[in-house]
Amino acid sequence: MFMKQIKFFIFLTVLFLGVFSLPKPASALWVYEQNFNSLTTGDLNGQDSWSGPVIYDVENTVVYEGANAVGAGVDGSNNVISRTITGVTDGSVYFAMRRSAELDGIFFVSLNEGASQEMRIYFTSDGVLSILNGTDNSNVNLLAGASSVNTWYPINVEFDDVAQPDKYRARAYSSGSWQAFSSWYPILTNGTYASIDGIGMRSNSTTCGCTLYVDNITATNPNPPVTVKETEEYYQIFE
Repeated sequence: MFMKQIKFFIFLTVLFLGVFSLPKPASALWVYEQNFNSLTTGDLNGQDSWSGPVIYDVENTVVYEGANAVGAGVDGSNNVISRTITGVTDGSVYFAMRRSAELDGIFFVSLNEGASQEMRIYFTSDGVLSILNGTDNSNVNLLAGASSVNTWYPINVEFDDVAQPDKYRARAYSSGSWQAFSSWYPILTNGTYASIDGIGMRSNSTTCGCTLYVDNITATNPNPPVTVKETEEYYQIFE
């Protein structure tokens, strides 16, 4: 009888340890993909569930890959366009950004929770391509120096709310290779998020006379970057 009790105790111990050491269910990874190639040239607003001002256009002159990209002119207003996506708690997303001139304001791509633009990658007025550090809402350069005009910069943003709660990091492709990842930074205003369920763009530059571009939102690493069609209609391949 005593031996049976010992065996039963061992069985319960093994069962207890087995149940509580099970891995956590895998959280959803980034799934939204959009290279804008299947959209109609003209206003992005109203296409693929994007909603915002008409300065954001699907255009086919300056693209990072394929047929189309998004180009945003500048009209002096605070212009935000966004769409909802399947909510995720962790993921890795890539997109490409470009500016045609020096800015006198800001332009950024954001990963959102609801209406809050939690994770942001900026072009700033001093030409810096940067990530938002939510500790003090400052900008941290992703490059060794300033970015260049008329140059596509592929960006990779990573977030993992289990391993790095309420933080994210990013890196940029420049000079033929991926640069080092930034540190893990808190999201906007040192806040918290339950799920990233949107993506957006925002421009508030006023007089730069420039166009800002975004292309190829994907979970797939474009390494090396894909063919780029320039304004002059020739092709350049980044090796």
